[in-house]
Amino acid sequence: MMTHRWMMMIGLGSLLACDALGGGEDGADAAAKTEVAPAKVDAEKALAETEAEAKAKAKEAEAKEAAEGETKAAAPDETPDKVVVEETHTPVEPELAPMSRPEPPFVALAAPPFAQTLRREAPVTQGPRPTLEKIADKRNAIIDEDAWFRDLGLRMPTWEIPNPFTGAPGDLPPEIPATYQGVPIAKAIDGGDFSIAFHAADRLDVHQLVVRNKAGDVIAAFDLEAYRSTPKDDPAEAMFINQELRWAEVRDGVLLICSGHRTYAKSSGGLNAFITALELSTGELLWQSAPLVCNSGDFLVRDGWIITGYGFTAEPDFLFVLDAKTGEQVEKIKVKSGPEVILEKDGKLYVRTYDRNMEFELR
Repeated sequence: MMTHRWMMMIGLGSLLACDALGGGEDGADAAAKTEVAPAKVDAEKALAETEAEAKAKAKEAEAKEAAEGETKAAAPDETPDKVVVEETHTPVEPELAPMSRPEPPFVALAAPPFAQTLRREAPVTQGPRPTLEKIADKRNAIIDEDAWFRDLGLRMPTWEIPNPFTGAPGDLPPEIPATYQGVPIAKAIDGGDFSIAFHAADRLDVHQLVVRNKAGDVIAAFDLEAYRSTPKDDPAEAMFINQELRWAEVRDGVLLICSGHRTYAKSSGGLNAFITALELSTGELLWQSAPLVCNSGDFLVRDGWIITGYGFTAEPDFLFVLDAKTGEQVEKIKVKSGPEVILEKDGKLYVRTYDRNMEFELR
């Protein structure tokens, strides 16, 4: 009985609650609508936020894709798995080409004494003095010089220089340029460990020389203009008596040069055709020979001794042996005409003059 009455009271309370909300079903609908409205607003807000976030992410993805496209365009050869490592090293200076090597200016040397002089012995390594024994002396055809070289297997230790008149290119090695300080080359001597180039604007007035090592580096560059004229020159013969460089060799840091003019010795008072020894590094004069010992096309240096020659029309003709340490004459051999070429091969000395070919045993 009590339970029934309790249940009736609960039911009555529920009815009163419904009336308080608007009565019957209308009250329930209002309550539902009141609960749904905030939920709908929240859902719409969440949807808007989701759409905005999606748009932002889409823009971010587009920007990233565009950036990656620019990177690929800048480096089309790169692949994703390629790793580029930057190397760090000390830069190596490239080897200079012949034409770009430094060209120190010519050093002008003082006038020589034009007389036999010994200021200091040349530090030349010296062996036994050579002896010469003539084994052949016969006339040549004068114009058969090429055949003489060919038949004996001889050659002058020189390179052919370019000829601007004929256009012949010559055969200079790449380390020897055709000009130095703008002055054309006139002769190029193959001295083994060194090359010696004579330079002159006028090939009949050669007084500049350049010495290089095998790599082509300049060791010395001298201007010997002061060697051209002597105190005894005849002014009337001035145009014929410029004393030019004729030959040069390098031994043990010593530069040996032959210089002289191409006419009679009396035109310069007998002061002609010297060999002079210079310190290669400075140009200091060590000694000068007596005059009239060298107007040959070359001279030979053998074991610290110099074999050279002199001769001219109506003048005595000789081969000479000089001490390369002092310039002193140690032997003088009379010949029938002035030596022009002096070469050694297989223990023999071959000497060609204007009209004769000679051979000597060289011991």
